[in-house]
Amino acid sequence: MIMEKKYRPMSGKIMVLPEGNEKVTEGGIVLTGSGNVGYEKGVVVSVGNNVDDVKAGDRIMYGQHGGTPIHVEDNDYLIMSIGNVLMVLE
Repeated sequence: MIMEKKYRPMSGKIMVLPEGNEKVTEGGIVLTGSGNVGYEKGVVVSVGNNVDDVKAGDRIMYGQHGGTPIHVEDNDYLIMSIGNVLMVLE
């Protein structure tokens, strides 16, 4: 996992590294979305001020269209409001 300590989202927001949602069948066909209707999973890499519910390193489930995609140092992340997080996966 990549931990971006030099980037801190604004207050109430988090930076998330989305998990890959592609599966490959035995025949080599790549399936995207893998049936996750309405949600996605990822790992929190950084949190802004006023975020108490999650911390860096937490694996979360969030709304499928939640967040703004950004590209930082050859990696794709999402910046989202804490309200987009559905649950912490333990």
